[in-house]
Amino acid sequence: MGVELKPPVGKNRATVVPNSVLGKWAVGLGVGYILGTFAWSILPGGAWLGFAAGFAGGIAALVALVRRHDRAVLVYVAVLPLVAVVAFLAAELLIGHE
Repeated sequence: MGVELKPPVGKNRATVVPNSVLGKWAVGLGVGYILGTFAWSILPGGAWLGFAAGFAGGIAALVALVRRHDRAVLVYVAVLPLVAVVAFLAAELLIGHE
């Protein structure tokens, strides 16, 4: 009754570090999102630079996932800044602040 599960072997094996150049750009822009967003108190306008990097990195990550078939864990993580930026912009447009 013992079933032995083996890890996938071959081209579709998931890695941690991206294989494509676009995936590496996405991860780099994701790091830029973190640095820009959290350094807004030091650098005036840094939050918007971070948001722009997060948006561009998320789009690059989606393209790397769909067109380049890059299945690295960090590429999936690089999509999260895109989700955060879109959620923030949607909240600002729909709700705003008084």
